[in-house]
Amino acid sequence: MITISARVQYACLAALELARRAGNGKPTRIDEIAKAQNIPKQFLVHILLQLKQDGLLRSMRGVGGGYALARNASTITVGDVVRAVEPTLALPEPRTGSRDETAEGDSVLFSLWRDVERQALGVIEAMTIDDLLKRTSQTPEQAT
Repeated sequence: MITISARVQYACLAALELARRAGNGKPTRIDEIAKAQNIPKQFLVHILLQLKQDGLLRSMRGVGGGYALARNASTITVGDVVRAVEPTLALPEPRTGSRDETAEGDSVLFSLWRDVERQALGVIEAMTIDDLLKRTSQTPEQAT
């Protein structure tokens, strides 16, 4: 199955936090994002730089500096965020050296995992950061 790393999780949480604060017109400091989303600050610094390099964030220096989304949250997909910090998601690879009687089963399972991957990637490409933000104000039943 797809493995979602802490890096991806933290990047999505950081983007969500910046979307939440986008309306105030001020950039958000790293320590504010880290505290609000319980992300280790030293880890977050690297993630924000990756998101900035991919054009998803902009940064401002100085006393009132910090980070903000470079585009509207409705135009940034979860897939954009994922690709910025981790271009490939891990899926199981077919086993090598399988016995003849299990090779067909391995092939069928590998095909299944690829189908799952395509479906999952379709979901993250369609889901925007704004969609996630809207889900935060819903009950778990409404969010699905």
